Amino acid sequence: MKRILSATRGSNGLLPGAEPFSLGEGPVGCLLVHGFTSTPYDLRACAEHLAAHGIAEFNEAAMLLGDNEFRCGS
Repeated sequence: MKRILSATRGSNGLLPGAEPFSLGEGPVGCLLVHGFTSTPYDLRACAEHLAAHGIAEFNEAAMLLGDNEFRCGS
């Protein structure tokens, strides 16, 4: 798996590799929701496994308050 080493954000404001994604399509779907300190990238291997078994995966349904923010200090 590719590691994200750079803190440089893309033109969309997201870290490269941390963008939302969808895999597969079909009558059965699964919404994967990453943790507060995580990104969609961390769920990609699981999503690819689900898609390979005919389960559509959606990882772009919602951004929560504070998502895509980085704060130092208070």
